Amino acid sequence: MCRAGKRIVSASAPKKRSAKKSKAGPRERLLETAAELFYRQGYSVTGINQVIAESGTHKASFYRYFETKEDLALAYLEMRGEYFHALLARLTERAQAGPTGGARASNLESFAQSWVNFTLREVRQGRFYGCPLANFRGQVPEPDERQAALLRSIIDGWLGVLADFLRGERDREGGTPLSASPESIAIQFLKIYEGSAQLYRLTGNDAYLRSMKAEMLAAARRPTSTQRT
Repeated sequence: MCRAGKRIVSASAPKKRSAKKSKAGPRERLLETAAELFYRQGYSVTGINQVIAESGTHKASFYRYFETKEDLALAYLEMRGEYFHALLARLTERAQAGPTGGARASNLESFAQSWVNFTLREVRQGRFYGCPLANFRGQVPEPDERQAALLRSIIDGWLGVLADFLRGERDREGGTPLSASPESIAIQFLKIYEGSAQLYRLTGNDAYLRSMKAEMLAAARRPTSTQRT
């Protein structure tokens, strides 16, 4: 479990290629290289030959593990989905491990701020190109049924992590009254993230990312009587 104050290790992107990669097996090298290229330069413009060349493998190795580029895409989507699922789990765990007492009421705020901080750090380090799943889907007009089913499953998993966190925050002693069901707010959180990421990619203005916290808190918290008047 991540503790408050510790830096969260990047879970949104595979590690950059290095000398250590040569020690990995052919399948791992192919997948890591594809993950970097698909995310950085795009799935549609990345060919199998480039993946093979930059991974230091051979065509025989590629076709031993992946019959087609579409099969490689499935492995890529699964990898990316697991990275982001792990990130959300770490962010929620760190928020829940915060100080006890009155400060516990800020768990939701701590979670939202950590998500923003992580995203901005990825931007500063030149590693943020938006949501990899959204990017992929935008380049594949009609994904095959396997890809479509996997995308739905991944999104359901992300929403599950968010809903579990929100439910825990609502139900704990001194918790946060929510404006709607945890499941509904989880969807709102993901919409805010996806929309903010897309607007940042379109404009290069990180204000869209910085505003996520306020938007998430506004979506989650039940208005007080003072706020209603």
